[in-house]
Amino acid sequence: MRALGVPTGRRHVFLDNEPDENSISRQLNLLAEKAKNSGFAVGIGHVKENTLAVLQREIPKLRAQNFEFVFISEVVN
Repeated sequence: MRALGVPTGRRHVFLDNEPDENSISRQLNLLAEKAKNSGFAVGIGHVKENTLAVLQREIPKLRAQNFEFVFISEVVN
């Protein structure tokens, strides 16, 4: 797709392949670690109750550690 001029990117972490909150939290921590080591990381997930609960709880904590959350369009090339 890149050869056709379509912006591309890759997912580093799937947040909610296992839908329980503990697993989602672990995946979010993995995403943060990858971002810390690489400068950025792409995570994806579903619009589900447990995913939303974890994100609402954990994103403020990650922002307090200077993590930034952006739209995918800002990191694809």
